[in-house]
Formats: sequence, structure tokens, C-alpha cells
Amino acid sequence: MAYARRHLNLTVLPTGEVLATGGVAGTIFNDVSTGVHAAELWNPATGQWTTLASNAVTRGYHGSSLLLPDGRVLNAGGGEGAGAPDERNAELFSPPYLFRGARPTITSAPAEVGYRNQFRIDTPDASGLTVTAPSSSNRAPPGHYMVFILNGSDVPSVAKIVRIY
Repeated sequence: MAYARRHLNLTVLPTGEVLATGGVAGTIFNDVSTGVHAAELWNPATGQWTTLASNAVTRGYHGSSLLLPDGRVLNAGGGEGAGAPDERNAELFSPPYLFRGARPTITSAPAEVGYRNQFRIDTPDASGLTVTAPSSSNRAPPGHYMVFILNGSDVPSVAKIVRIY
């Protein structure tokens, strides 16, 4: 990484890359004067970090990040303790893949699927896909998951929510 950080958030993206957002760089527990604003993207295929756009607000202790179904990342909160200001606001981060061209489309996917079951994802972009759900709760705890498809340029679709049970 280009920036030392503590209290950062890491978000796994549909491409398998990991987005690092927020945090502080100081040695004091939550020194917002050392806030890190630049996002960084880790590519697991190369092991390389790339510095991306910056957020406007210091998102330190109690900050959070969440991948949204449209592929953007919600960065919110921060503060609420250790003398830091309460950041009761949010920012949206658009990863680079959203600027690489047209997005594939999922036209249908099941609302729920059991472990080890195969299911179909329909798309006009590849005549559909057959997918096998994870083998057990050791691989994916029961719950709701976002299912994305990616095109050849690693551009993700908007997610469909599928419950695995």
C-alpha cells in the first residue's frame, strides 16, 4: 500500500480486487488529523496496489464501507468516540470498472438456492450460465448474497440477490 492506515475498511469487489478506503495514518488511536483519503485497489493476480480517487471526509474509527448491488461502494460514518467528530454522512465511490464500457445484464436468477444445487443465471450477453451453489455453510454461511456476472473487460453487471440455504 502507498499509505499506512489503521481503522481502514477493505471491500471485496465483484472483480475479486480489494478496495481499501478510509483510516488514519498516525500512531495515536484515532488521530483524524492524519486521515487517509485516497482509496487504494489491490489486485490479487499481480499483488499490486493502485492509488485511486480520494474521499472528502476522514473515515476513521467506526467508519464503514459496503459494496452496493450497482457495483459502487458506500463509505459512511466515522468518529463516535476517541474525541473524533461524529461523521453522520456518507460518500459513494465508483470503482474503475464502472468506466470500462457497457455492463452485462442479468435478466433472471433464482431468489434462493440450496447448498450444492445448480441454478441458472440468464443473460442476453452470454446465452445464460449454469452455476453451482457452494457445497456447505463452511464455504458460505446461510444468507443473502449478491451475484454478479462480468464481461471480458471485467465490467460487472448489477447484482441479483440470491439467498443460499
